[in-house]
Amino acid sequence: FKQKTAYEISLGLVGSEMCIRDRAYEDQLHLLKRPFGKDYYIFKDRLGIAVDIDLAKRPELILSSFIEIGKHKKINGLDFQSIKKIKRSLSNIDSKYFLLPKAGTQFLEILKSKTNLSTILKKLKQLGLMRLLIPEFGEIEGQMQFDMFHIYTVDEHTFKVVRNMRQMQIGRVDPSMHIEHELINKLPKIELLYLAGIFHDLGKGKGGDHSEIGVKIIEKFCKRLNFSIHDTDLLCWLVKNHLVMSSISQKTDVHDPETILNFTKNVNSLEKLNIKFPNKPKQGILFFWQILETVSYTHLRAHETEADLVCRLLLE
Repeated sequence: FKQKTAYEISLGLVGSEMCIRDRAYEDQLHLLKRPFGKDYYIFKDRLGIAVDIDLAKRPELILSSFIEIGKHKKINGLDFQSIKKIKRSLSNIDSKYFLLPKAGTQFLEILKSKTNLSTILKKLKQLGLMRLLIPEFGEIEGQMQFDMFHIYTVDEHTFKVVRNMRQMQIGRVDPSMHIEHELINKLPKIELLYLAGIFHDLGKGKGGDHSEIGVKIIEKFCKRLNFSIHDTDLLCWLVKNHLVMSSISQKTDVHDPETILNFTKNVNSLEKLNIKFPNKPKQGILFFWQILETVSYTHLRAHETEADLVCRLLLE
């Protein structure tokens, strides 16, 4: 018989107390949870995945949960228990599942979210789901950029670009950009713009022109998800030319007819440059795409200057 010390006894008491408290907490959680469909529940302002669901057997519910969050303004994310559940399950799910068209289609649905898109994308990254859906994204996570324009890592810069797009879509921008706000909401497939934002810098750090490398990456993504030729060409064009307008507007005379001629040779169709809507002049998808790219890595004063130049180029 070994005599227990006061310390050992106190540890035992604390342990017992914690078990009792945890059971009471679980009982309280159960009472506060409200069913939300057959696979989910609502806890306060969070969505949860039902306790009895095995995500290794039903992995589609992982991305479906984020789709639900994007549909409901009063739901602000996943609850803590469900986050832990997803983390534990990922090691038991074949990573190839997230490369299937079904998972890709769910990802596109997430990009169409009416609310919480920036929050959802950040959570996908934190859980390691972004790199599973887009393997090349994992290669630029934490990658530094050593130039005079970028102050963030490639992945953080990418998220800020998409966030700026989102802010423009929902109208949380400077009043002077009301045309761009109206324009972006006329796009028939907003998810294509978000995809271009996500992919535009994925070619960095691989040696060579990152725009050209990025085209190959997004082309492979489009092929995997059976995109139409039209959508594939548009995405490839956006990634390849995402720096063209700012480069021309800053390094050449935008009033020079030769500059305009060279620009139109690259932007060679109205579909690429112009989107029509009632009682407004033709505006360009590349116009606000470049503005958004600018906002993500420059200060406001520099952004306003470049925005003016880009606008002048477009008007010419």
